[in-house]
Amino acid sequence: MKKSLVLSTATLFAFTASESLADYASTILSDNPVAYYRLNEAAASPTASDLATPLGANDGALEGGTVTLGIAGLINEAGNTAGNFGPGNGRFITAAFDKIGTGFSVEFWINISAMPTSCCSPLVSDGDGADGDGFFLMNYLIGPGQGTIGDIRPHYSRVNNPLSSNPGDSNQALAIGQTYHVVTTWDGSPASPATNNAQIYINGVLDRSLTTTKNFDPANENNLLFLGRDNRTGYGGAAFVLDEVALYDFALTATDASEHYQAGLVPEPSSIALLAAAAGSTLLARRRRR
Repeated sequence: MKKSLVLSTATLFAFTASESLADYASTILSDNPVAYYRLNEAAASPTASDLATPLGANDGALEGGTVTLGIAGLINEAGNTAGNFGPGNGRFITAAFDKIGTGFSVEFWINISAMPTSCCSPLVSDGDGADGDGFFLMNYLIGPGQGTIGDIRPHYSRVNNPLSSNPGDSNQALAIGQTYHVVTTWDGSPASPATNNAQIYINGVLDRSLTTTKNFDPANENNLLFLGRDNRTGYGGAAFVLDEVALYDFALTATDASEHYQAGLVPEPSSIALLAAAAGSTLLARRRRR
């Protein structure tokens, strides 16, 4: 009986620890993104590799400055690294490609070290690279010139009365020094409801439902992608770490958002500590009985 008790506690601890180290990339790729940037490149890499199928189809090229790569990543995976955007004014930019199918989703992990001191800062942006026309589901970090500092704004195009300002921002404002998983979606499928057809998820939970029309310009559907600042707006003083950026040509569901968040989640220290303490106490008790 004593031996089985020790083994069951140890097994529980090992199982919990191994479960927290789920293969995040496999989870993302199983949902067929149109582009996926782990930002796991070496510090001096000029390329952000696209891991979606076909591999490398939409690689991003470093442009306009520097991005600090090779820093500690934001998900619970051994060896995971990420990129620090803002201080070097650099960004990654891709050639134009189609990201819109029955809808559109943008997903990323972020940790902010400095908020914008003016208007806002682009995080992941879609655009034509010229004058900004045709931008669709851009993701901006809001500064004092636009609304509540730290809000996420999914900017639904500049065409046909876009939903691009309050009340289109997230309910939750992100805080400096905290890691967040963000998903913004738009459902343009024929079965899409007339209302609440766009969503913001933060840390796997629905933050806000929005209503917007199919307001992108089909002529500009094949747009550049920017990781970091775009051609319309600079960083505005913001600095942040981005990790695991993925785009989909459909609207991710609430279940998808939750599962993706859980796959990358670092387990709470209190849970691991309690399990370790339980395992240690049981082992100590066994030794004393001897």
